[in-house]
Amino acid sequence: MVKLTIVTIILIIVLLLIAYRSITIALIPLFGVLTMLAVARGIVSFLVQNGFIGISSFASNMLVSLVLGASTDYAIFYLGRYQEARQKGKDKESSYYESVANVPHVILGSGLAIAGPTLCLTLTHLDYFRTLGPPCAVSMIVAVLGALTLGPALLTIGSKIGWIQPRKPRAHPIWRSVGTIIARWPVPMIAVAALIIPLCILGLTTYKVSYNDRDFAPASVESSTGYAAADKHYPKSWLNNDIVYVKSDHDMRNT
Repeated sequence: MVKLTIVTIILIIVLLLIAYRSITIALIPLFGVLTMLAVARGIVSFLVQNGFIGISSFASNMLVSLVLGASTDYAIFYLGRYQEARQKGKDKESSYYESVANVPHVILGSGLAIAGPTLCLTLTHLDYFRTLGPPCAVSMIVAVLGALTLGPALLTIGSKIGWIQPRKPRAHPIWRSVGTIIARWPVPMIAVAALIIPLCILGLTTYKVSYNDRDFAPASVESSTGYAAADKHYPKSWLNNDIVYVKSDHDMRNT
């Protein structure tokens, strides 16, 4: 999970640098993102340790991905609205209020749209998915609350010290051309998209639902070859780990 977190953070930094071309603009959202991740993991850990919810390794990894991704999006919402107002000639204070007035309801709707469905996973019969629901729902609620409170605060600080001022806009001839084509010929563009989308989902006709990860690995890889050789000589569960659970009334580490 540590590697996943580090790789995700590096990707977030790279994307923010590409989008905003400023280290300071990238650092302010990153601080908020890491803060919300720490709070979300702390709250989920407290709930798990006290028996309120269950968790799995898959859920803990998904929690990190959700919080990092959602929190970064929410920070971009604030920054995008603020910089858009600044580019229109508004002062810092007016730009701040325009961002804070128009972004929170979008964040709230977006966060609840994720937290609600993930919480519904508690209704599933498979424990693999059931333990995924509460941690992810709680972490998304934390991300939303953090964005609604910490987000405007960081926006204020960044605005006052001048760290989030927009750079000079760059010309994007490719996207301008794409937008012009779509605006001039909307119906043909819709028709083309309507033809391409069904082609992209043809693979679903041969898809078979399975919880066996080995079904999705190529037979030529070394792990598949090893499993096939083991299946010929040993029972199916021979390579699975044995888990022993011992309950004691005293600390067995010094027994």
